[in-house]
Amino acid sequence: MLAAQLGGNAIALPEITYYLADADIVVSSTASPLPVLGKGAVESALKKRKHLPMLMIDLAVPRDIEPEVAELSDIYLYTIDDLETVVKGNLQLRQDAALHAQQIVDFHTNEFMGWLRSLDAVELIQAYRHQAQDLCAVVLERSKHMLSQGRTPEQALEYLAHTLTNKLLHGPSARLRQAGIDGKRELLQAANELLQLHERSGRDRKRSRTSNYDLTPRISKL
Repeated sequence: MLAAQLGGNAIALPEITYYLADADIVVSSTASPLPVLGKGAVESALKKRKHLPMLMIDLAVPRDIEPEVAELSDIYLYTIDDLETVVKGNLQLRQDAALHAQQIVDFHTNEFMGWLRSLDAVELIQAYRHQAQDLCAVVLERSKHMLSQGRTPEQALEYLAHTLTNKLLHGPSARLRQAGIDGKRELLQAANELLQLHERSGRDRKRSRTSNYDLTPRISKL
């Protein structure tokens, strides 16, 4: 018999009330149309147990254990309805956890895609840095030569700052001017955002147009 294989004892349904007091946990799931355990039988079992707590789980539909049993102290009765509530609660927790996990995945996916897109700019950034470093090296060397020729440190520094600024800005300035001539507003807007510049007032822009037609910086020469 199954009970013997599991180290248990098999009893007939009418014998339940005699053995009920020995059980700490009762799980009921029969096809009986009527309750098989009433409040009186459970109350008697509690007295025999000296009111030791008892967990009762009723999985039957209709119920095997009378609902009034839940009114007894020291009885913890759970029905299929209670389990369904627990299942729904756990399902909601899993859904919430899944949503949170999806948000984490989306966040790190966006981070990864951003990093992946940034790789496109790495080569451009490196080339721009190398260009600036090469210009700096040339101008610095000329400044040192000025010092060796007896020029004052102030003159060398002034030359260094002025010439380096002109060299760094010459190319971008010329291209921005040409973009203005060609009506490439998107390029101008991108440059404004890239360089973090603020638009000047209309009066300043008008003065710039009337007083300075050549926007290309002049490069100082030795």
